[in-house]
Amino acid sequence: MGGHEGTDRWRRVVGTVGAAVGLGALVVTAVHGAGTVARADGKAYVGGTRLAAAVYHCLDVQAHGLVPGGGPVRVGPGLVSPVTFLQATEGSFVLTTTPRRPQIVVTNGTGPDSCHGLVVEARIPVGDGHTVVRRGSGASVPGSGLLPDQL
Repeated sequence: MGGHEGTDRWRRVVGTVGAAVGLGALVVTAVHGAGTVARADGKAYVGGTRLAAAVYHCLDVQAHGLVPGGGPVRVGPGLVSPVTFLQATEGSFVLTTTPRRPQIVVTNGTGPDSCHGLVVEARIPVGDGHTVVRRGSGASVPGSGLLPDQL
């Protein structure tokens, strides 16, 4: 019977250590989460969220002005990924890899039709290896620089 007592004691020690490690991890996660909530409630974060939403809306308006109806497009190499493009346009475009379709590229841009330093361009194949480049318009957000979620 002495062997069972030693095994039971060992299980209790391992269980206690495991519980302590788990509890410690929960405390660390809770402290980190509390800091995140505190930042999310701050005015700077709220303002940054509004700025990001305004830039996404601006990119959406420009993209739809270039390719109405959310037709199939390719998202070319540029400053945003295809996932970010779909987020900005609320998934209203169909992505394709077909070379005959317009290629949407988000690049640096300034001027009255800039979305916080970004602009949408459509590179439209017209045949014979030629491409027409059109720049987005219809919406703008003043300023430039990183958005809060890029910092």
